[in-house]
Amino acid sequence: MHTSILGSEFPSKTKKKETPLWEALPKVHHWLTVLPSSDGTYVLFSEASRGPSHGSSTIVTQIKDVSGGRNYVFAAHQPLTSPLWLDRTILIWSIIHAENTQIWSIDVKSSSPRFVNHIA
Repeated sequence: MHTSILGSEFPSKTKKKETPLWEALPKVHHWLTVLPSSDGTYVLFSEASRGPSHGSSTIVTQIKDVSGGRNYVFAAHQPLTSPLWLDRTILIWSIIHAENTQIWSIDVKSSSPRFVNHIA
C-alpha cells in the first residue's frame, strides 16, 4: 500500500472551470475510486490488478498536477501500526469485504472539499 499526503496546495495559473476534488480525481484514471473518510481525508484506491505495476508514483504525480499541489509527503516509511495505516486499512477492508482483494491507496489530505481545475 502506498500513501501520499497533500502537504500544500497552490492555485493554478490557468483559469479553468473548477471541479470538486472527488469528481475530478477519478478522471485521472478511470479505475480510481474516491471515498471521503470521516476525518475529511479523501481516500483513493484501486484494485492492483487493474492499475499499472509502477502506478503509485505516476498516479501521485498526476494528482499533484491536477490538484495544483506541489508538496507531497510520502508516508511509506511509517510503521504499519501508525494511525494513518490502521485507519486506512480498516476503512478499505470495511468497504470491500474481501480478504483476497489486492488494493493500494493514496491519501490526499483535505480538511474540507477542495476544488481542482477541470479535467477532460
